[in-house]
Amino acid sequence: MFPRDEVRILFDVSSRLIMKPTFAAPMVLLLLVNLYSIIPVSASSATLMVAPASSVLPRVDMGEGSMCLEVALKVANAQNLKELHIDFSYDHSVVQLVRGKFDEGFLLKSGGGTGDEFDYLLANPYTGSGVIGRYVFRMVGPGNTTISLYDTHLIDASGSPILLTAQAASVRILRVGDYSYFVHVVESQLSELQGDYAALDAQYTAKSQDYEELQSQHDSLNDAYNILDSSYDQLETTYQGLSDSYNELQEDKAALEAELRNTRNMLLIAVAAIIVLAIIIYQRVLRK
Repeated sequence: MFPRDEVRILFDVSSRLIMKPTFAAPMVLLLLVNLYSIIPVSASSATLMVAPASSVLPRVDMGEGSMCLEVALKVANAQNLKELHIDFSYDHSVVQLVRGKFDEGFLLKSGGGTGDEFDYLLANPYTGSGVIGRYVFRMVGPGNTTISLYDTHLIDASGSPILLTAQAASVRILRVGDYSYFVHVVESQLSELQGDYAALDAQYTAKSQDYEELQSQHDSLNDAYNILDSSYDQLETTYQGLSDSYNELQEDKAALEAELRNTRNMLLIAVAAIIVLAIIIYQRVLRK
């Protein structure tokens, strides 16, 4: 941790010397050189966020400490985080810090350490993003407040401060029964309905696109089916024609075979007649 007391002293002395023109330039330059030498140069940066960023809650008067709000302290893009010093600023008439603790996952990843929920020295440097702590606030009274980080700084493993960007959270506590609470309830329900409608509309749009795609595929398949059905009809017609032609050929074949048998029989009869005639002629010739 850098020596803040020395820095304040140097700034105070330098501001007084500026009022004396005779010594202002050289002395201020010397002080700035000394100031630069005692303040470590930040080598990295990170973001600390109080989450949720916005909360609107009812307060019911049910006794001391009965209504509480928990916020998470998140870090983003931390590099070699070694030391934490956490403090909050808020309206004490609206909320009041009750307790807090560092996140178990955060401590497990960094190997634990020593300290309390506000000042902690890690056993091992932490690099990454995530929840580092959770803090509980008691609702004191109705009103608006901002839970912001105050006098909070992070130190890396080399002892240099990490350049910090802090994001606060806004909290609104409403008294049950007030008109503003009724309006908030209605607005919350309306917001939920709008969210549900948006989700359903997105689902409907996605389903509509799926339906249109399926319809397009169905039309394509139906066109292909019609083409195949037409081709089948053509093939069936061609088959019928070929079948008729085959039957005709079979009939022609049968007719030709019958004609061939008749012709062969006639030839056999003619040959037999010629042979008989030849025998008769031969016998007559022998008798002479």
